Amino acid sequence: MDRACIYIDGFNVYHALDNFHDQRLKWLNLKALSESLIKPKTEKIQNIYYFSAYADFKPDAKRRHEQYVAALRSVGITVVMGNFKKKQVYAWCEDAAHPKKKLYRDTYEEKESDVNIALHLLRDAYEDIFDVAYVISSDSDLVPAMKMVLEKMPHKKIVTVAAPNRGHAQSAIHLGIEKKKINENQLLRCLFPQEIRDGAGNLVAK
Repeated sequence: MDRACIYIDGFNVYHALDNFHDQRLKWLNLKALSESLIKPKTEKIQNIYYFSAYADFKPDAKRRHEQYVAALRSVGITVVMGNFKKKQVYAWCEDAAHPKKKLYRDTYEEKESDVNIALHLLRDAYEDIFDVAYVISSDSDLVPAMKMVLEKMPHKKIVTVAAPNRGHAQSAIHLGIEKKKINENQLLRCLFPQEIRDGAGNLVAK
């Protein structure tokens, strides 16, 4: 059996789900989804990684996200968290005689997930953890890491998986690797139940 590892770009998947305007889909069992992607007769999952970050500046969203992460951990998914960093956006003032930049607003950008995915992919390839890697993301920043794995270890295989209503990174397509796409029916078959128990027996509710 070929050993498979799954690398999931959490926010890439989240924003794709958000476009459906169906809150049920956000309670997605990523283990069940991963099992639906592999070839069960010839592949066996070794590890499933979920990469994301908590939005500390949005307490309610963070609380819901923590519940979801607890659900993911309850089914054995490895969670790797990055962080958000504040970014100040500036704009030119309208005084043409004395143009200067002024603070327009503060915003936040999620950092580290793409780097963390690339590092885990490269580490697992080097340590011979997988024969095939499924990368669920449309982020073109991950393509150099995938390209390096294929060039240095051509016996390994990478499958790029696009979230619903999202395309594949064009530069990944040019690598000539296998492509898969997640559809809505697949999502509906892979939802967590309304309530589950974590490894310590604590209740995790949708």
